[in-house]
Amino acid sequence: MTDGQISKSLTDIGWGEADVVSALGGGVTSASPIEPESRSTTPDNTAQNDARIEGMRVALEDLKNRVIKLESIMGKPEYFPSTKIPVPPEYRKDVPLREYYPEKEVQSPKPINVESKITGKWFAGLGVLAILFGVSFFLKYAFENNLIGVTGRVVMGIVSGLVFLVGGDFLSSKDKYRQYSFFISGGGLALLYLSIYAAFNYYQLVDQAMAFLFMIAITGGGAVLSLKSNAKVLACISILGGFLTQFLVSNGSGDQITLFSYVLILDLSFLGISYFKKWNEMYVLALVGTYLIFFSWYGQFYNSTFLFPTMAFLSVFFSVFLISPFFISISRLVKSKRDDLILSVVNGSVYFAASYTILKGENYTSLGFFFVAWAAVYLGYAYLVQTVNKEDTYAIYGLGGISLLLITLAVPIQLEKNWITIAWAIEGLILVWTGFKLNNYSIRFFGAGVSFVAALRLFAFDTFFSNDSLQTFIPVFNERFLTYIIVVASYFAIAYIYGIFKEIRSDKERNVPAIFGLLGNFFLIMILSLDLTRYYDRRIIELSTPPNGIFTGNVVYNYFGNPAVVSLRNAQNLTLSVLWGVYSGLLMLFGIIMRSKSSRLLAIIGLGIVIVKVFLYDASSLSDIYRIASFIFLGVILLVISFLFYKYKEKIKEFVLE
Repeated sequence: MTDGQISKSLTDIGWGEADVVSALGGGVTSASPIEPESRSTTPDNTAQNDARIEGMRVALEDLKNRVIKLESIMGKPEYFPSTKIPVPPEYRKDVPLREYYPEKEVQSPKPINVESKITGKWFAGLGVLAILFGVSFFLKYAFENNLIGVTGRVVMGIVSGLVFLVGGDFLSSKDKYRQYSFFISGGGLALLYLSIYAAFNYYQLVDQAMAFLFMIAITGGGAVLSLKSNAKVLACISILGGFLTQFLVSNGSGDQITLFSYVLILDLSFLGISYFKKWNEMYVLALVGTYLIFFSWYGQFYNSTFLFPTMAFLSVFFSVFLISPFFISISRLVKSKRDDLILSVVNGSVYFAASYTILKGENYTSLGFFFVAWAAVYLGYAYLVQTVNKEDTYAIYGLGGISLLLITLAVPIQLEKNWITIAWAIEGLILVWTGFKLNNYSIRFFGAGVSFVAALRLFAFDTFFSNDSLQTFIPVFNERFLTYIIVVASYFAIAYIYGIFKEIRSDKERNVPAIFGLLGNFFLIMILSLDLTRYYDRRIIELSTPPNGIFTGNVVYNYFGNPAVVSLRNAQNLTLSVLWGVYSGLLMLFGIIMRSKSSRLLAIIGLGIVIVKVFLYDASSLSDIYRIASFIFLGVILLVISFLFYKYKEKIKEFVLE
């Protein structure tokens, strides 16, 4: 082969001109291909040239063979890469950068070939399934008709399974049949499980312990084979077989220690594989299998004597699945994914629901502290992740959020009645303060949410289901008033905190101070009105007695024929008008002094309600003296507020115009 032929062959397979020249010793150019007569023909040069050309020929043949092999696997490329370095265009300020570097058209992924999927994967899987059914029916038929000895049937199943495994392992080394080999190997594992199950359950060839050991060996073999072949499918089949072993060879004894120890070893083994191979499906299968076996045992065998070991194993299982999803974040500084957080939430939900059911059934009186203790564990784990891998926001916020949720749930679990509302209000205040000190929006958001839950409970339960008796009611010094005042104080404190940290809060929190201020004022005037009304109801009860002498609940019997009762009713309505008017006036004064637009607006709404009440209700319902007092009081309040407006109109001009 001449140098010219070598040059042409190298150029055809994608070599650049400079590379060809360099490889042939610099004697080749595009204008003058090398021919034998153009080179020196001295004996020494001829021998050197022949040796060099022969070496190039061998190298070229080797390259050609390698290219042919690659093209047979990957297909021929549509173009050959160039060795020339592109020269960037000259930069001009008047030309946008996008014209220099236009965006490449993103090609949509090729659609899945349905025919390939059906014939390649579905047929393989269905074929293996059909064989498994065939073997099962064969074992059943052979058993019923006594065609083959029981030992022979089991041996045939085991040999068939081993043949499948060997065949699958052999095919896995062939790239063309790699996916197909997984179905064959998986079928082999299933045949082995089925054969050992038949030997134990149908034919009693082996006892429970021996069958258990055989199935452990099959599970371990499948795990090793999955690692050798880098086959996630085999690992999944192995872990499923490992969990099914408990159901296939169970003797009904309910040996808790042996059973749960086996499950724990199985979890740790396959979660280790999942960690090193990054097979997240293993975590899901281990989680489902573990809790399925736990609840299966719990439903059949649990009683009070098993309380301590049951909670110990349950807590260990929970801890394993708590640590596993985020352990990679600590050890490899990799960000967690949304799926990791979802699985962690599922794990926690199952564990705490089960723990609550078990401990509540045993009349455990410190369930709330149990939840708080685990909340501390979650918080410590979140802090550890933040210390090691600050970029893993899913793990940090996820674990921290679960911690806060557990604390919130611990309140109604441990406390009762109005103390639940009080605890939630205080928790919300603490979380908002902590969120600002740590400059963390998520904590503030959660704290505000807890405070709103406290408001809902205050209005729905504590307002209408108070334990205070009407006959012994004392204004201010009662359970309901205490609850309201603590909640109101927490709301005013939250509004104040948002005010002093206004430079830190986000745009989404701009209206939060006004909202909590509104809630605080609403609940404050509400409790004052409720206590005032209840005070007059108690006095009316003292003056009137029902015909049968029986009081039903807190119902007050108002007999209009009793002048003292009518007078107390008039005084009650007048006092409410005075209370609302004075409160609105003070709120207006506060809004002017503190330049609080929301307070002034709320004061105007309050005064509007008082005006409507006096003109529409008090004018028709109150007696002469009380009606006169109501109108005079309203007039005085309105005149005072009007005077304040004129005095400070320059300061509140903007508010009035709006």
